[in-house]
Amino acid sequence: RGWAMSPVSIIVINLLAIIIFASLLDLSSLRGVLYFNIGLGLIALIQTVVFIIYRILSIKNREYESA
Repeated sequence: RGWAMSPVSIIVINLLAIIIFASLLDLSSLRGVLYFNIGLGLIALIQTVVFIIYRILSIKNREYESA
C-alpha cells in the first residue's frame, strides 16, 4: 500500500541532474558547490512533488471510474 518511486527513474534523473549541474557550474569554488547541492535538492523536491501529485490524481481517477 505504500508509494514507492521506481529506482531506475530516480537514478536516471539524479545522474542527469548531476551531469548537467556539474557541467554548468564551477565546482572549484564554494559558491559553485553550494549551488550544485541546492540544484540537486530542488530536483529531488520537484521529482517527489510530481510523483505525489501523479499518484493522487491516478487514485482519484480510479475512484471516479469505479463509481
